[in-house]
Amino acid sequence: MTSPRAPFDLLYSETEEELRSAVRSLLADRCAPASILARVETDQPHDPRTWQTLAAGIGAAGLLVPEKLGGQGASHREAAVVLEELGRA
Repeated sequence: MTSPRAPFDLLYSETEEELRSAVRSLLADRCAPASILARVETDQPHDPRTWQTLAAGIGAAGLLVPEKLGGQGASHREAAVVLEELGRA
C-alpha cells in the first residue's frame, strides 16, 4: 500500500512573488505596448538595454542553470513566473 502524497501547493511563494514583481516592474517601465509596436518593423525590434537588465540584472537568462555552473539555480516554477510576466507584457 502506498502512502498518500502531500497536496501540491499551487500558491506562489514569497520568492516567486518578488521575482514576479521585479520582472513586471521592469517590463512596465520599459515595454509600453506602443513602443513595442513601433519597434516591430525596425532593424532592432527589441530593446537591448531591457534584455540586458532582464538577463543579467534579474538573472533570467540563467534561471534554470545550476548555481555551481554560474546560474541562478531556480526552480521551474520561478522560470514559469518570468515567462508568465513576459507573456503578460
